[in-house]
Amino acid sequence: MARRRRSSAMGATSARPSSASSSKRLRSRSGRTWTACSRRTPAECRKRKFFRSSRTRRRWSSHTSGPRFVVSNACFALPPACFHSTVAIPKVIHPKTMLPAIDAHIPIFIRNTFNPEGGGTRIFETNERTVERKSIIAGFSTVENVAIVNVEGTGMIGVSGITQQIFTVLNNTAVPVKMVAQCSSEHSICFAVDAGDAAAAKRSLDEAFSREIAQGHIHAVTIIEDMSIVAAVGDGMAHTHGVAGRFFNALGNARINIVAIAQGCDERNISTVVSAQDTERALRAIHSSFLLSEITVSVGIIFGDADVAPVTGRAGGALSTARSSRGLPAGAGDFDADSHIGMALLTLLLERRKWLQTRFESDIRVRGIMTKSHMLLSDEPLKSPQQAMEAMAGASDFEQFADHIRTDQLPHSLIVDCSNDPAIASRHAAWLREGIHVVTANIAALAGSIDDYDQIRNERKTGESYYGFETAIGGGVPVLSVLKPLLHGGDSINYIEGCLSSTLSYIFGRLSPKDTGSTGVRFSEALEEARAQGLMETDPMDDILGKVLCA
Repeated sequence: MARRRRSSAMGATSARPSSASSSKRLRSRSGRTWTACSRRTPAECRKRKFFRSSRTRRRWSSHTSGPRFVVSNACFALPPACFHSTVAIPKVIHPKTMLPAIDAHIPIFIRNTFNPEGGGTRIFETNERTVERKSIIAGFSTVENVAIVNVEGTGMIGVSGITQQIFTVLNNTAVPVKMVAQCSSEHSICFAVDAGDAAAAKRSLDEAFSREIAQGHIHAVTIIEDMSIVAAVGDGMAHTHGVAGRFFNALGNARINIVAIAQGCDERNISTVVSAQDTERALRAIHSSFLLSEITVSVGIIFGDADVAPVTGRAGGALSTARSSRGLPAGAGDFDADSHIGMALLTLLLERRKWLQTRFESDIRVRGIMTKSHMLLSDEPLKSPQQAMEAMAGASDFEQFADHIRTDQLPHSLIVDCSNDPAIASRHAAWLREGIHVVTANIAALAGSIDDYDQIRNERKTGESYYGFETAIGGGVPVLSVLKPLLHGGDSINYIEGCLSSTLSYIFGRLSPKDTGSTGVRFSEALEEARAQGLMETDPMDDILGKVLCA
């Protein structure tokens, strides 16, 4: 027989074998340690599946979400939570186990036995800490292997007792319901059940409402399989504006379709039904939306293409020395003279990341850099520009690059195109369509193919992704930022005069100097001076023909 020990605080019972041999037999079946959760012998509990693996409990017991869905560095211990929030997450602790503690006003502590020094999670009655703005959400929960049963028909509208009949049938069939949703028109009602009970529920409902189905009052009883329930739980959600909007906006940005929605009037739980294949993405999206910084962006930077063959060996040499003299790290062989734009941006973002977090509450994470021939992808934010560029070894793959930047773990994704390649510009519309924000200095996107231009315009109008292109027009002069306030103020713009090309402005100034005492230079000399000072595009004809101004 097993010795039983009752906890005075929790009113829970645990069973432990009295002998070492029986203890070994208890562990040998799976190699794990187990804790009984009822007043039964170990054999009875094993037979009736009343044991819970300590490994499984730790997965859910003290984290904001399941670490198997959310990466470990983004998933952290639950903050102090109230009893109401924990009841809504039964995988943390069973509600019936908490009843004695709730009645006696005794706090419950959840800790990891493998990390006894950890603070764990304190569960108690509602207090100020549980309703802080930053602690609105206590955690997230998922219920997998769910099916949706939908009962629909125009004959249900205004008919009293139809809902009672449906749930009476389910009760007689012993099918527990996990979630219920009904539209205000009473035209349909759906509910979530275990996937294994869906067929029995449909069969019972078809039999009970056979006459209504035959008469057309109920159109059909249908099943939607392979579903999961994703829920956000928190005591601070009650009477807090914008929580539901933030929740559904996160799912929308992750391009996840919602099948059904339910929320209790206590406002402490929002549950949605999504496709099973979207469970992980949905959990990561809402987790990052509520528990990361206000603006967390996954950034990828595309540099100019290679006009020079990559340096082999990365041991220096004439090519490495030449690149270092231009401000580029030795070994960055596949970067042309114009890639200093991307290099300057990369250096700026990495050096100023902490300042951006403090000043603007924005966490800019550069997770990938690429040229047309090489790329570097990193799950962790890049830290050193030189080390990142020297580590570029993999062949470029635009689809893989975009998929890596558009991660479900972070709510926003951004690709910065610092190249001047028409092939890269032709991908802007597809990135916008996939929900990736694009900022470009690539004039080929707006002054290239009219088809590419029309697609970009269409995605800007119909999509929600941002497209920043001010640096690609007017030679980088901030024209749009000046014109927008004027237009918003009701002014009309008749025409614009000016030389918006820095290259042509320099060349014209050298051809006809303002100082009458000096003579101008030849066009070829002025052109060479402009190119030497880095004022020109990779292809000088883009400046000479005014292509830069056509964007």
